[in-house]
Amino acid sequence: MMTIDRNKKRVALVGPISCNGGIAAVVNAVASSESIMSRYELLFFNTTNYKDSNFFINFIIFIKSIVSYLKKMLEGKVDLAHIHTSYERSFYRKIFFIFISSFFKVKIILHLHSSKFDDFFIDSGGLKKKIIEFFLKKSHAIVLLCKDWKEKIDKRYSLINTVVINNPTPLDIRQIKINTEESNSNFIKILFLGFLIKTKGIYDLIEIADRLNKSSFAHKIIICGKGEEERKFLKKIKDRNLSNIEYLGWVLGKRKLDLLKNSDIFLLPSYKEGMPMVILEALTFGLPIISTKIAGLPDMVIDGENGYLLNPGDIDGFVEKIKILILHPGLRKDFGSRSRIIVQKFAREKIAEDWNKLYQKVQYGN
Repeated sequence: MMTIDRNKKRVALVGPISCNGGIAAVVNAVASSESIMSRYELLFFNTTNYKDSNFFINFIIFIKSIVSYLKKMLEGKVDLAHIHTSYERSFYRKIFFIFISSFFKVKIILHLHSSKFDDFFIDSGGLKKKIIEFFLKKSHAIVLLCKDWKEKIDKRYSLINTVVINNPTPLDIRQIKINTEESNSNFIKILFLGFLIKTKGIYDLIEIADRLNKSSFAHKIIICGKGEEERKFLKKIKDRNLSNIEYLGWVLGKRKLDLLKNSDIFLLPSYKEGMPMVILEALTFGLPIISTKIAGLPDMVIDGENGYLLNPGDIDGFVEKIKILILHPGLRKDFGSRSRIIVQKFAREKIAEDWNKLYQKVQYGN
């Protein structure tokens, strides 16, 4: 058993960690775990409020974060920097933190979360590639969410300092009780949670809903989210007269948990993802998943065991798989039970221990 040092090492957690979004959910889930809280003093540096604030407010937040970070460095109060980034502007913001950390000889862990991982980190060329490569190699360790990402980035940049650490479920699996009985409901609730952006496959949702709306199946597609496509998205639903879609806007807290608890199928027809937290939440509630075979999704959804994975844009496939699950309540139950088993490997304490091992390795080489 590890002896806890009374003088805890101070770890700076840098990124969009005080807003809605996947990175914040990951950081807050692990940071609140006993494994991390008992071993480290955590310093939080929020770099943006993401879509919750406008450009000006986000710029002020970023500047304040940089100033605060520099002050801590000057005071010698940071032992390790754990920097979380997405792509494009998110990555370029983190360059400042990498520079400061490097100047003060503080070791750096760069944690990549980007849903547009291939577009930015793999497909970039010329000067952009050189900038990315320079800062990747400034880092002492690079965290990838799945094996697919690790293989791609190692090959692209000839890296030897990468490690795969999955995202954790933000929920305490032990506290989530699910109904293990086979559903007798004749009315099926299909749930989508996420930002209303094109890469989430939201317009495919409309096509799927349109075809199901013409069928005799008793169902409702419940859509929860917000984003830049919201107005256009809702207009298309209205124009198509899709009475089988119920739009609830952005949901949080108990309302979100109740929706997960009372749904029958979770649907996410994304074109680009990392390791989406909403899938981990759906697994925790024992839901069968229908999604796409991209990035980290095959690590969470085993096709034919706890759901189905299709190619992005395969509308016929999505409709077919939804119909199968609607018609076979026993299969939904079996898939849901398997989801509860699979989610165990994403428990927050397990992922927190992965973080701790990486911290120890970067700091002490063990």
